[in-house]
Amino acid sequence: MKRFIFILLSNLLFLSVANAQQVTNLTATANNDTIQVSCILETDVLCSLQLQYSENDGLTWNDCKTIQGDISDQASGEKNIYWNCLKDNVLMGNFIFKIILHPSSIAAVPQKGKEPLSKENTPKPTVQQKEKQLSAGHFMILPGCSFGNTLSYSLMAGYMKKWGGYVKIKSSFGSKDKNATKGDVDDAFFNGNSKKGRFSAYAGTVGQLHPNICMYAGIGYGNKWLQWETVNNEQIEIASGTYSGIDPEIGVLFKIKMFTLGGGFNCLIGQGHKNGEGNISVGIIF
Repeated sequence: MKRFIFILLSNLLFLSVANAQQVTNLTATANNDTIQVSCILETDVLCSLQLQYSENDGLTWNDCKTIQGDISDQASGEKNIYWNCLKDNVLMGNFIFKIILHPSSIAAVPQKGKEPLSKENTPKPTVQQKEKQLSAGHFMILPGCSFGNTLSYSLMAGYMKKWGGYVKIKSSFGSKDKNATKGDVDDAFFNGNSKKGRFSAYAGTVGQLHPNICMYAGIGYGNKWLQWETVNNEQIEIASGTYSGIDPEIGVLFKIKMFTLGGGFNCLIGQGHKNGEGNISVGIIF
């Protein structure tokens, strides 16, 4: 489920030689909404570790804010930093991580006869970085409803990294009279009672446009039916309101922490008829 790729910068060797602090063996693993970034720190003074991430191959960098672990005043050794990306409103995806070291004037191993460095000789923050690509996936479950000529209910489930797929079922849960006579609105006198229903099944793709915004598009197949009751209490299946065909849809998902709000549109097209519907959904991506 997880794929890791090392990307080394050409100036990494120069930084490791020019400074007394360096980071090696950087790894990253994902567990639910937490990413664990591990590394080996080599330093002769205490250092604070600052973790940053990039979603565009290093063009821009952002601070990982909700972090725990080995962060402040660290000596040499193995270090682990835990980042809760969902609390920072960042959906897991293809990340590149960077560690910035902030050395202090305090020696990691105190030595007799040596005074702390003066302010003028205090080491400046040093960028030590190994970058690692992290690919992590998410499941999503979104119940919803559709409104148009017929109110129906839906359940959408999918899996995605930056891109993924989904399936969706929509039904009005209505029941029709199987013994109804096929006809149309001019074939009888009606008493005003009616039955109607909808069913569709979809499959499509979903992609992350922004940490908090996803877009989905899919194609489905479905049907729509309509029955009217005559003054003689007989059911007539109205031909102009009963048809089946393809049912394309498109929509947007907005992520607010772990909750997701969705809105979209679909149109059932078949046998010379069209029926457009709006869709709303509320669910989770985890």
